[in-house]
Amino acid sequence: MRKKVFDWLVGSFKPTILVCGIFVLGLAFREAHGKELNSIAFQINQDGSKVGRHIVKFHKIGRDLRVDIEIDINIKVLFIPIYTYKHRNTEIWRDGKLLSIKTETDDDGEKHWVKGKAEKGVFKVSSSSGDLVAPVTIIPTSYWSQKTTVQSVLLDTQHGKLLDVTITKLDDTMLVTPSVDIPARHFVVTGDLDLSLWYSQTGDWVKTAFQVGGAEFSYALHSSPVRED
Repeated sequence: MRKKVFDWLVGSFKPTILVCGIFVLGLAFREAHGKELNSIAFQINQDGSKVGRHIVKFHKIGRDLRVDIEIDINIKVLFIPIYTYKHRNTEIWRDGKLLSIKTETDDDGEKHWVKGKAEKGVFKVSSSSGDLVAPVTIIPTSYWSQKTTVQSVLLDTQHGKLLDVTITKLDDTMLVTPSVDIPARHFVVTGDLDLSLWYSQTGDWVKTAFQVGGAEFSYALHSSPVRED
């Protein structure tokens, strides 16, 4: 059975079959400073060639923040498609807490869905994998929020499962990008996930790294976030 290459993007267990490595550069919604952003767009490259896109859109609706996430992957060998991936995720946040989530994923023909809502002090989740009750403070594996780094359990946005993680802060580092050098906080996630996360000193998501075996995929920032009018 072929391993689904981009499970890590939305949260999954450690991959053991296909080789992949991922690096993400970009800026995310800055919770601490209350900026209202339109969108962030990433081009996904495999060995320098475009294979897809990852877009995060932010909308302020009254007291709520709506986050729409779109991931599209199409990998080809000799112009023949060998892997496709489509993920859609809508999150509603209020006062830094997740109110609801709805996702749909087509992972190379394998369909998944997740629905979740905060109710009566808990977060109830239904999914193609089954139902569960999570803490009302649960954070999903969309990674744009630096609150991810203080969690011991995350909600897998593709499968609707709870992932046990240990997140360790390493030394701060300077990320060198084509446009600007970014002082960043570096975190390593282990357990049911195996990746590294970097956030700027002001809480922006600026990099993710994930590697098995040495092959690399890269995210190139295609458009920067801008303020809402």
